[in-house]
Amino acid sequence: LPSRGWRWVVWSAGVDCVAVVLLQLVTPGPLDSVSVPLTANPLGLPLSDWPTTVLNSVLTAGLSLALLAAAASIVVRFRRSAGVERLQLKWLMSAEVTIAVMFCLLPMLRTSAPDGPGAVLLNATYPVALSTFSLVPVAIGIAITRYGLYGIDRLISRALVVGALSVFIGAVYVGIVVGVGSLAGSHQPSTLLSVLATAVVAVAFQPVREAVTAGANRLVYGSRATPYEVLADFAADMAGTFTTAELLPRITQTVSQSLDDATVEVWLVTGTGLERAGRWPADDRRDASRVSLGGIDMLQGDRMVPVRHRDELLGALTVTRSSGEPVTPTEEELLVHVASQTGLVLRNLLLVQDLQSSRERLVSMQDRQRRRLERDLHDGAQQSLVAITLILRMASQQDDPDALAAAATSASEQLQTAVAELRELARGLHPAILTERGTAAALRGLAERCPVPVRVDSTLTHRLPGPVEGALYFVAAESLTNVARYARARSAQVVLRDHGTSVSLEVADDGVGGADPTRGTGLLGLGDRVAVVDGSFHVDSPPGGGTRIRCVVPLTAQVALPRQRSWHDHAPQPARSPS
Repeated sequence: LPSRGWRWVVWSAGVDCVAVVLLQLVTPGPLDSVSVPLTANPLGLPLSDWPTTVLNSVLTAGLSLALLAAAASIVVRFRRSAGVERLQLKWLMSAEVTIAVMFCLLPMLRTSAPDGPGAVLLNATYPVALSTFSLVPVAIGIAITRYGLYGIDRLISRALVVGALSVFIGAVYVGIVVGVGSLAGSHQPSTLLSVLATAVVAVAFQPVREAVTAGANRLVYGSRATPYEVLADFAADMAGTFTTAELLPRITQTVSQSLDDATVEVWLVTGTGLERAGRWPADDRRDASRVSLGGIDMLQGDRMVPVRHRDELLGALTVTRSSGEPVTPTEEELLVHVASQTGLVLRNLLLVQDLQSSRERLVSMQDRQRRRLERDLHDGAQQSLVAITLILRMASQQDDPDALAAAATSASEQLQTAVAELRELARGLHPAILTERGTAAALRGLAERCPVPVRVDSTLTHRLPGPVEGALYFVAAESLTNVARYARARSAQVVLRDHGTSVSLEVADDGVGGADPTRGTGLLGLGDRVAVVDGSFHVDSPPGGGTRIRCVVPLTAQVALPRQRSWHDHAPQPARSPS
């Protein structure tokens, strides 16, 4: 029932039906519509004609109204329903309305034409009205078989298999025991023939069962057979040799073919939202539709299934049918399983894209560093060396000792300037203090040269592998450079921690924040450099809340080097005993 308020319809109809039966039971008069006609009703009561007629008309009208109310309840449920339930109720509503209309016509015909030609029409209409009740099981059967009510597909498939196997076993037994026995002239059951029939059934049972199962599944589920076969085909397709550009269209094509050629789209999560990365059937539009990440539920389609990998949202699958039919529960279960397998595919795809992007960034970074090195050499040390060449060339033409001395002094100053510039340039490539004294000392050197006050807090007491030291140093150098140029900070802090199996570096400032790793290549390059040593890189920079850059590098796969002493260490060492 649509609600509790419709219970009065049920009770009224039940009371009306009982009253009709009781009235017919006690109505006096002959009984002609029975197998043995009687001249008088043995249970009849002495009732007058007009009350019986009036009561019968009222009860008959009540039954008609009950049928109309029943049809109205289905209409109300239909209007409130959606999806598969709406399609299921559509057939039942049509059957109920037809029954109600037919049984509302009967009282009208009985009243308007009690005898004569009208009675013939009434007698012809009454069987038709009764036959309309058969529309109810037909409508329910259509709702079950066509729209997956009660998950009947699997039951039908198994029933067909059992029935076909029963026919096969019976046919083999009858053919061998009865047929062969008749040809041999034997009219008594033969034990030998029974054993032979059993052996034939045992040998042929498995091949016949497989063939019958495949045929039944194809009959029930269509050309794609069961959802499990679709998943198996999907896994086999994904295991094939496909390029990155072919994976996503292949996924959409497989899902579309398993859903009666529905339109299937696959969406990928990007830094700016969701981007459509594949569609089947394909179209010629090159501009991929975009929506914000928070609006994933706003994706258009009859069904949307998010694609996740380890609780991380990677994208979504959308299904749209041109026929307007919704996705059945079986197909929805199929989509969920396909989405779970697609999560691993998208994760691998994103990893490949990240690898390609990081390679491109590394190559472009190397080109920029090479051009910067060339520019620094040209504008710095090279100009000083050219100036020294000119000074020496002019000095060679001088005869005055004082002029020669002044030229030598100028050349010496220019040479010192060139040496200083070359040292500064070499420090940017790989600082000597990092090679000689390690990460902590190099970080303190960076803090001393930074125009913003920087506090260094380190618990590291030993040397790290060279690649790890280089990665941590350049992360700190780039971060402090950004602090000096863009952060407008009053202070900064560098924290270096030794965790035994890993080492962490954190650079924080109290500036304006708003640093975005997706804009520009500086922070992305730092992330790539940390990824080379299997580390993690994270940037937290809310607008107005400062910037915090943290990287953690594991040391389990690295070999920690013992601390090396150099001429920078001035602490006296105790004398060792001969032992």
